[in-house]
Amino acid sequence: MQDDTINCKKISPKSLFKFLTTRKEAFRDEKLSPHKLRHTFATEYAKKNSVYDLMRQLGHSSTDTSALYIITTEEHAWNAIDRLDR
Repeated sequence: MQDDTINCKKISPKSLFKFLTTRKEAFRDEKLSPHKLRHTFATEYAKKNSVYDLMRQLGHSSTDTSALYIITTEEHAWNAIDRLDR
């Protein structure tokens, strides 16, 4: 089985925050932060992948911790329920 995990060099929160704050206008969000970016990544990643895959990507040891990063909308919840019915 092939491992599709991308091995990337870690970026420090300080470096990422500096990058984001110098480009606020491009992102159109004055409250953009590394933590908000992490939540957004987790939410989008979870839409197409399992919480176990997300746990690996975020470096967590528990799916409970990873689940805290997922921003679920009502539409997303109903879509998940519909997939269970299939």
